[in-house]
Amino acid sequence: MKKVLLPIFAISFALFSCSSDEGGGSTQGSSNGLKLVRIVETDLDDNSVLTSTLSYTDNFISKVEGTESTGNTYKTEFVYENRRLARENHYENSASTGYITLSYTGDRVTSTASREDGITFTTNYTYNSGGFVINEKQYRDGTLDDDRDYGHDSSGNIVSYAYDAGSANYTYDTGKNPFSLVYSDAVMKVSGTGFSKNNITKETVSNGTVRNYTYTYNSEGYPTEVIKTDDFSTTKTNYYYE
Repeated sequence: MKKVLLPIFAISFALFSCSSDEGGGSTQGSSNGLKLVRIVETDLDDNSVLTSTLSYTDNFISKVEGTESTGNTYKTEFVYENRRLARENHYENSASTGYITLSYTGDRVTSTASREDGITFTTNYTYNSGGFVINEKQYRDGTLDDDRDYGHDSSGNIVSYAYDAGSANYTYDTGKNPFSLVYSDAVMKVSGTGFSKNNITKETVSNGTVRNYTYTYNSEGYPTEVIKTDDFSTTKTNYYYE
């Protein structure tokens, strides 16, 4: 089963920071202190399940532990500096698989560096006047590997994504993204389409793939369930809050 939890920076298993006015790490939360504490992803074609538990220390996300129905386990640990996410350490079946570091200029993440499966990636981010990422340049072992451009709607949601191999377009509803409870605004902005302000309802890719998303929401406007369908699979994700 693909590990779809938290596809931040397009690596296998990474997660979040949280917000303060200076882009730091305390839990953003809702007006009543709501936290995202568990995510259960079920592949409805083969019934495989990935359950992820989120742990917090002093309102900072400190650890995410995932277990697949096959028995494989995953973990991400978080390191902060000056109330901002500085590093994530990744593990699979208790063995280290890599890390990612974040560099800031003011309240913006301007670059990330990661090492996964023996490969080093560096990504540099360019922002528009509205404070949203419009371009990413990713380098693989020092050589330009991908050049990505983004377009946004008036809310800041990513509605278009063009990269070396093609492009994609997105539509959104007005619901609240569950990861806004645990990510800083600075980290959300460099984490891709799944971490926009609202939730994707449709993704149309230049290769012909179309993905549709159907949500059930709680009284605070955060999703409790999403069904994602395309021509190849159907996945159900449930979100649990405290």
